[in-house]
Amino acid sequence: MKVKALIWMGIKTEKFQEMEHFWQNIMGCSPINASQDRLLFQLPNKDMIEIFGPLGPNQHFTPDAIVCGFQVEDIFQARQELVQAGIELIGPVQETRPGGFAYQHFRGPDGNLYALATDPEQI
Repeated sequence: MKVKALIWMGIKTEKFQEMEHFWQNIMGCSPINASQDRLLFQLPNKDMIEIFGPLGPNQHFTPDAIVCGFQVEDIFQARQELVQAGIELIGPVQETRPGGFAYQHFRGPDGNLYALATDPEQI
């Protein structure tokens, strides 16, 4: 497997409103998608920042933790390499649509949560 880039950062926080203010008013980012306890920002280079509140999705994220997503060319091949290395996977590959953005959460040797992702628009 070859990691090409860091393309996504997910932040699970108890201080959702404060983080919303921070990313919008201090960092100058506008959300491209929002729902209850979830905001998605896209930076000019297409990297994503996603903020999750206590009631938002990804309940397996540790509160006040940051999860990083790494771009790989082939998510299914990369997933198989994680399995072969004995790395704990969290759920199946999640696809937004066949051939579109897809990701796989996993737990690193340090116990922290990470993600591999493939985005055809960024390969």
